[in-house]
Amino acid sequence: RASTRLLRLEVQLEVAEKDKSTIESQQARLKDTVLTLASDYTWPDLEGLNGKNRLRDELRVRLSEQTGEVPIRNILFTQFVVQ
Repeated sequence: RASTRLLRLEVQLEVAEKDKSTIESQQARLKDTVLTLASDYTWPDLEGLNGKNRLRDELRVRLSEQTGEVPIRNILFTQFVVQ
């Protein structure tokens, strides 16, 4: 029997001050992108620093597609708990 794990993930995007309102207006779409991508990962995919960095890199690509001209400076995991 496969074990089930729950991921609690909070992400913050760093963008230029002038772009904050644009990002906030797209918040629902960006959350959907994060949840959809994270749900494709298994626990072994996320283990260790390499797994988290891979998720961060893929999030940067996917979220940048959503934000268009708004450059994402950094993606921060402000909460990352697997139970």
